This record gives sequence, C-alpha cells and structure tokens, in this order.
Amino acid sequence: MKLAAAENFSARVSACALMTGAYPRAGASKEKLRNKFFELSHEETPMVRRAAVVEVGKFAKVIEKNFVLSDVIPDFKQLAQDEQEQVRILCLDSLIDVTRLLSKEENKLHILPIVLLLGDDKSWKVRYHFAAKYPSLADALGRDINENSLVQTIAQLLKDPEADVKSIALASIRSTYGSITRDRVQNLIFPTIQSIVEDTSLPPKVKKNAAEAVIDIASFLGRDFSSAKLTPLISSLLNEENVDVKLTIIKGLHKLAEVIGAELISPALCQLLNNTSKNAPQWRLREAVNSACVDITKHLGDEIFTRSLQDIYFNFLSDPISEVRVNGTQKLSDLISVLGDDWVSAELYPKLQDIYHQRNSLTRITVLHALSRLNLSVDQLSTIVYFAAKDNVANVRLVLCKIMKEISLRADISGLKK
Repeated sequence: MKLAAAENFSARVSACALMTGAYPRAGASKEKLRNKFFELSHEETPMVRRAAVVEVGKFAKVIEKNFVLSDVIPDFKQLAQDEQEQVRILCLDSLIDVTRLLSKEENKLHILPIVLLLGDDKSWKVRYHFAAKYPSLADALGRDINENSLVQTIAQLLKDPEADVKSIALASIRSTYGSITRDRVQNLIFPTIQSIVEDTSLPPKVKKNAAEAVIDIASFLGRDFSSAKLTPLISSLLNEENVDVKLTIIKGLHKLAEVIGAELISPALCQLLNNTSKNAPQWRLREAVNSACVDITKHLGDEIFTRSLQDIYFNFLSDPISEVRVNGTQKLSDLISVLGDDWVSAELYPKLQDIYHQRNSLTRITVLHALSRLNLSVDQLSTIVYFAAKDNVANVRLVLCKIMKEISLRADISGLKK
C-alpha cells in the first residue's frame, strides 16, 4: 500500500505487479487492496495504467467471483476505451484470462461487447493485435459465440485497409476453420480470401498468407467446392512475381492434390510447373517443383506421374544448381517406393542412359548419384559404368568410385568387380 501511494510512478507500477500475490494472504485488508488496484488502473500516468491492465487478468483469478462481475468488468469497459492504444492492446490479453473464469452467458453478456469494440478499434495496431489473438479469443469464448459474432469481426479484418492487419488475419483464420461451420467459411471467409488473391495491388506478405489460407481451406471445404473455386486461385498464385508466394503454393500442391484429386493436375498447371522447373531464375522454386512432383505422386499414384509429371521431374538432372540436383536424387527413393521396380527398368533407367550420353559432366555425375539409389542388376549397370570409368573428366571417375562403394554395401556385385 505504501508503494501504491508513492509519488514515484515506478513504485506504483511495482505495486500493481505485487497485488496478485498479496491478495489471497491479505485477510481483512483484501477490500483495501482491491480498491487500490482498481484505483491504479484508472491513474493519469499511462505507465501505471499499462501495468494494471497487464495484471488485471491475473488479479481476477485470485479475487472472489462476485467482484469479477462488479469491479473487473466495468474496469475493462473503461480500459478498452483508454486514450493510450497500448492500454487497449493489453486489454485483449487480460480479457482472455477473465473469459475463462465466466460462464458462456456471462461472457456473451459482459466480455463479448468489449471484445467487439476492440476488434473495431480506430487504431490499426489494436486491430492487428485482435487478429493475432483471434484463435485464443475464439477458443476462450466458445464455438457458439465465435460462430455468431467473432467470425464476422475477423472477416471484416480480412478486408482491413492496413496490409499488416490483413496479413495477420489470414494467418489466424487458418487455425480456426474447424471452429466455424462450413457454411460460414464458404460464404463469409472464402469470398474475402478470393478477393485478396485477385487483388494485384497487395504486397507479397499478404499474398503469401493468402496462399497458405487457400491450401488449408481446401481440406475443410471438400473436393467439389475446391475443384471449382480454388483451382483458378492456385493458377493465379503460381503466376505471382514474388518468389515466396510461388514457393508457398508449390509446397502446398500435394495437400491440394490430396483433396481435389487428379483434376488438379491440368495441362495448364503442368505447363506452369514445367516452365518454373526449367526457367525460374530462383533455384528454390525449381527445387520445390521437383519435390512437389514426388509428393503429388504419393497421393495420386503412378498414372498421374507417368502421364503428366515425369518430364517435369526429370528437369532436375540438368539443373545448373547442385542443391536442385541433390534434392532430385534424394527424392528418387520416395518415387521408386510408389512406382515400383518395373518403372525403374522400363522408364527411369533408359531415361538416365539417354541423358548420360547427351549432357555435360555435372549431369553425368548426377546420373551416377541417381544410379546409386536404384536396385539394378549387374548387366543394367555395366553399360554406364563402362563409359563412366573412361570419362575424360576426373570428377566423373571419382564419383563412380564412390557410388560403386555405396552399391557394394547393399548388394553382391562380384560380377561387376571382375
């Protein structure tokens, strides 16, 4: 109480932090402590008010329930309209703590109006914090309140004029699809995401989060809706100039394929992927396309690979960047587990042979590394080994020695040694 009455504001700040621990042990002084705490929360000094609003949620946990309704709620109503935006921002964190102390009806009556007021705040920083805390607020207030009230606020924040608010709202909504009915997502959330994707004026960080939202929304809305509505958005995002936006959607293609099925792998999409795999100046994009071909095949099977993705995947063999070539080689094992040894004999090995004799030394080395991943017979290996052993480039011969050692650890190749 001496700290709370001190002239130095830092002492009063300290008093705010100590009252939560002191209250349960205060005995007859509880009322005095309680009144002093709420007095501090309305002080003229902003630093003291901020200290009080940080503690009010914790303080509500230790005081009696009737005082939560009679003192804490009115306190929040005033703090939520404080002239300092930082005070209003801190209100949201403490509100979540208080929400868990009240019943569903009490939350609807007392907490929801305060939350909605903060969600429509004049300061974009407060709206940003609301969007960031939306998943926690939705969880604390419950599905019914979220469904009937909160979701409308987050949908409005998806249209916010501030790009940062849009961006964080997109990130938050992704984790809450399961707490909203499909009808709400389809008719309230999706149209806004669609307009964001189609808006060419938005910065890349917003488009990147929109791409992630599109990927996640597919599994919730199902195949028919996703096939009809999401496919155009996917193509639009793949045509974005920003690398991170493209990278995000390419890395999520296998999730979309799992929902939409073979319809996703249209000729237009394959053309986009093929152009990216061959011509994208950023190697990360080319690597991502290579991985996507394998991941999509895992979900859709061998037919879609041999019909549409095979040529795109094999672009890694001649890529000028080692990371792309190494990634493609490493993915071979996953691919073979799906397509089987017959595909290796009928498609892969002839392809490797053909490429080996047409390309530069880096490609020949990549082919040799790819061979080390295959379960081939001595007769099949002998042709390329013969040419590699006589290669004019020393590195090719060196790599041959290394991969033969790897192969010998897995199989008996005594015939080859001879």
